[in-house]
Order: sequence, then C-alpha cells, then structure tokens
Amino acid sequence: MKQAKDKKGRPRPPRMALTPAATMVVALASSDAERCRQLRAVVADGEPVACKMALYCLRDLGGENDRTFVDALTKSDPAVRLAAVAGLARAPALSESGVDALLAVVQNDRESGVRRAAAVALGRAKSDGARVRPVLERLRAHSSDEDLARAARRALAGLNACGEGE
Repeated sequence: MKQAKDKKGRPRPPRMALTPAATMVVALASSDAERCRQLRAVVADGEPVACKMALYCLRDLGGENDRTFVDALTKSDPAVRLAAVAGLARAPALSESGVDALLAVVQNDRESGVRRAAAVALGRAKSDGARVRPVLERLRAHSSDEDLARAARRALAGLNACGEGE
C-alpha cells in the first residue's frame, strides 16, 4: 500500500478513524444526555489524554455548544487544545466567543500546530469574515512560519468560497 505524501514529499501520517472505544462512547452518548454531561465533566477536570478523547467524542456527537471547546482552549496540554480546535472546526456556525477564541489561538498559541489548526478552522467555519480576514491576511503575508502562512492561505480560500467578509 502506497503511503500518502505531503507537498514536500514527506510521508503523511495515516488518518485516524474512531477507535472501537470511541465509537462505543459516541454510540452510548448519542442517546443519553447524562453521558454527554459526563464527557463535559471529563473535559473540565480530567487528565489530558481523557480530556482530549472526551473532546473528540463530543465533536463526533455533533450539536455540542462551542463553549465546551472554547473553555478547553485554555488547557496547558497542546493535544487538548488541538482537540478543542477540531471541535470548533466542525461547528456549523461559530458563536462570537468561538471566533474570538480561534483568533486568539491563531495569533498567540505557543504551539505552531495548534495555530495552524486554528487558521484552518477559521476558514472552514461560517464565521465573521470581516474580523477574520485581516488576521489571516497578516499571517499569510508576514508569518515566519511557512506552514502557518500556507494554512492562512487555505483558510482565506475557504472564506472566499463561502463569500465571507468580502
């Protein structure tokens, strides 16, 4: 089986499907509000790995208020923050606080991967293009992180495709 490569010819990691355990959690929680509450409690107070997995389960359930994901962006573990960004990226429409949080992350997070994911999320979400576009334009033109500049270009293309902020 041929391994996928990125634009620089580096091997891409395989896309992760839901693990059997995560599939079970999503199936159980989708019909049980108490399970969703328990997942939110793990996000609020759990160990980083459990918090990350709870965020991915909530993302996969859909319909989650973006407050859970926004709050998780303040966690110290970058994998947790990345999971929170992934949850916000799936939101059909971000709240103003969701847009604000992603804008803060894309400009200030100490981990470049989290900043890149936030840029992509801003381009995918039906967000306030008038506030988002100038930040992404600045990152595209002036970021010393080539991968972040590329993510900002993709995000801008996403905003253009949605007709946002023009």
